[in-house]
Amino acid sequence: MQAWLDGVDSERPLYSEVVHKKVDDKLLKCYVDSPDIIEKMKESKKQKSTVVTFGLWLLDVVSYNDWRHSSHASKTYAEWITMARMEIFCLKEYQAWMLQECPGAVSIRLGLTEALGEACNLTPWDVLDEKTGKTVKKHLARFVYVDKIPSNDKVLSEVGEVNVAKLKENRERVARVQALAKEGTGLLRKIQQFKGSLAAPGSRKLDRDMSQAICDLRSVYCHSLPKHIRFYNLPATR
Repeated sequence: MQAWLDGVDSERPLYSEVVHKKVDDKLLKCYVDSPDIIEKMKESKKQKSTVVTFGLWLLDVVSYNDWRHSSHASKTYAEWITMARMEIFCLKEYQAWMLQECPGAVSIRLGLTEALGEACNLTPWDVLDEKTGKTVKKHLARFVYVDKIPSNDKVLSEVGEVNVAKLKENRERVARVQALAKEGTGLLRKIQQFKGSLAAPGSRKLDRDMSQAICDLRSVYCHSLPKHIRFYNLPATR
């Protein structure tokens, strides 16, 4: 189980990985300058403070991917702000749906809510009195996520048994097919870069017939690759 979890790639994308790529028009607002937030970040860094509200909760929390632990310039601060906005936007696109449809996600969230609630101060809450059916004020220790999505669906959080061995087997099979796909792509690239594939010595263009042959080969390759998913259902050979 642990070996399978260790192989999961959970790193966030870096600013350098998205800055030169075309993004959805809805994400363009993530690049807006924010000198006020940058000044707060600089002051927080100077005072070594971990309790600051910037209006973007991903910057507020201290995490393994924390801006407080890296060197900064104004440009770098702006990059952290942009990526925080992008992640918050993407989370909003699917998070509410996931917490309605995925019992596993609800179970984890509910468990964390209950555990973190024990460390919270008592605050007044409107709760339903089961005896009278009326809403009354009670002081309770509750943890509330910044997204304000309710976490009290006990029924949905009941998760069935998961066959971890089967999940691991499927993941390894997909990894072998992905490795095969990468190898095939590399071979096609080598054919394209082969000097004998060029239209003429010194040319940057492919020979027309060779170009068509490479396209046909790529088409056949893409058509046959899915069959390997079935073939690779067998145990991997070492």
